[in-house]
Amino acid sequence: MAVTKAQKKEILTKLNDLYKKSKAAIFVNFQGLTVDDTVKLRKFLKTNDIDYKIAKKTLMRLMAEENKIEGFDPKALSGSVGLVFGYTDEVSLAKAIKGQTKKFENFKILSGIVEGKVVDATVINTLASLPGREELLAKFVGTLISPLRGFMSTINGPISGFVRVLRAQSEKPAN
Repeated sequence: MAVTKAQKKEILTKLNDLYKKSKAAIFVNFQGLTVDDTVKLRKFLKTNDIDYKIAKKTLMRLMAEENKIEGFDPKALSGSVGLVFGYTDEVSLAKAIKGQTKKFENFKILSGIVEGKVVDATVINTLASLPGREELLAKFVGTLISPLRGFMSTINGPISGFVRVLRAQSEKPAN
């Protein structure tokens, strides 16, 4: 069944809206996925607040033009192409999609859009290997606290030493 002009316009509007809300987008090849795998994939993406849209490459090109995305070439995308939109941050999206490519062998990362520019699959894979936002924040807080912890132990050292000497003296049997 052919898609009407009105339906194409509606799909393009939806793609534009999703792109404007997203932090990053990843182009994926889903050719060869079974129906069961597709259902599992969509369920996983939905529970992780990730939108997955399938559209013609022409509509993806129009979306790229309307949003002034640099370096988009639909000819570089091979096979059946879908577009995955993430709303939290680029790293968590890349990690989620990379994990699904390991789970489903026919699901492959082709390229992505990060900060308004098209990047290749190696950049997406590199993003997936970076620590997540929460882990980076924990490391940052640990780095901030470390000098304070050292300072506190330096200040408490003489006092705790004095208390230990008093305790040892009080526990000593009287002569």
